[in-house]
Amino acid sequence: MTKPSQMGTWLTALAAISLAGCNPLSLLPSSRGFQVKDGEAVYISVSGAPGSPPIVRKVPADPKTFQAIPPLDNATKDSLAYACDSKQVFMAALTRPYLLQGCDPTSFTVMSDDGKYSRDARHVYYCGILLADADPDTFQILAPPYSKDANHAYAGAVAFEVLDASTFEVIRP
Repeated sequence: MTKPSQMGTWLTALAAISLAGCNPLSLLPSSRGFQVKDGEAVYISVSGAPGSPPIVRKVPADPKTFQAIPPLDNATKDSLAYACDSKQVFMAALTRPYLLQGCDPTSFTVMSDDGKYSRDARHVYYCGILLADADPDTFQILAPPYSKDANHAYAGAVAFEVLDASTFEVIRP
C-alpha cells in the first residue's frame, strides 16, 4: 500500500507520463483477455469473486503470430472476445478459450455487437458453434437469436425449416 508520504511522488510521476502524451493506464499489464504472457499465448479472465486471482488458461496458438481481434466499435461491455494466430481463430466464453473449427484467420470478422455472430469466407458461427451449411455471403442477423441466409433460418445455432428463407422474418408482439 502506498504511504501518504509517497503519494506526491506517484502523482508527480503520473502527471509527467500524462504530459508526455502517454496514458498511464496503458503502462499497467492488461488484467484480462487474450494476450501473450511470458512467451505463451493465454486467455486471462477473472472469476468474479472479490480478491480472487486471475484465471490464466493456455491457448494452443503460435505466440509469435498470436493477437487479440478487436471488438466492433459498438461492442457491448460483455461482448465475446476473439483472437487468432496465423492458422487458427479462438473465442473466449466465460473463463475458457475455444478453437473455432475450420475458421480462416485471414478472412475472419465479428458480425454483431455482442460478438455472438462471426464469420470467415466459408463459414458462419454463433457463439463459436459452426452453423452447418450457412452461406456467409447471404447471411443476415435478424432479431437475435434469429438469423437467416438464402436457404435456411436459424434460432441461435439451430437451423429450422421454413418454406421460403427469403421471406422469413421475425414477428414480435
